[in-house]
Amino acid sequence: MLLLREERLRQNISATALAAAIGLSRTTITHIENDQARPTLWVLIHIAEGLQVNLPELMARASAPPKRKSNAP
Repeated sequence: MLLLREERLRQNISATALAAAIGLSRTTITHIENDQARPTLWVLIHIAEGLQVNLPELMARASAPPKRKSNAP
């Protein structure tokens, strides 16, 4: 879930700091961010709380189609 990494970096929070704040391992955080793990709802709720974001809003952003870059001059 690249969106989680983008939000974490936007807030200038390391994966280690987020993991410590929510009681998960840094490896778990990075595996989720790299789509190498499928988080449970419980884990997603804790990550959202750790990032202080609204989980439903975050999930809506994750499922929205990607924005296209304009090639207009």
